[in-house]
Amino acid sequence: MENKTCKICNSLVVEDFEFCPYCGAPITKKAQQLENTKTVNSQLVLLASLIRNIEDTKSLYVIDKFIKKLSKTK
Repeated sequence: MENKTCKICNSLVVEDFEFCPYCGAPITKKAQQLENTKTVNSQLVLLASLIRNIEDTKSLYVIDKFIKKLSKTK
């Protein structure tokens, strides 16, 4: 088992954790990918709720392009 140091709080993590047990920061690449996916999903949900209240065609087009770009990063 390899000891790791959290890049956020500098705590020594001696167990095989994906996330820091002290601050919750991702430690492994897999954990970072999970965090990135969670962030993208949150942004997509926010944009989906926003798009329901917009009637301006140009704004809808810009948001749609952004949603498509975010969807590709998942």
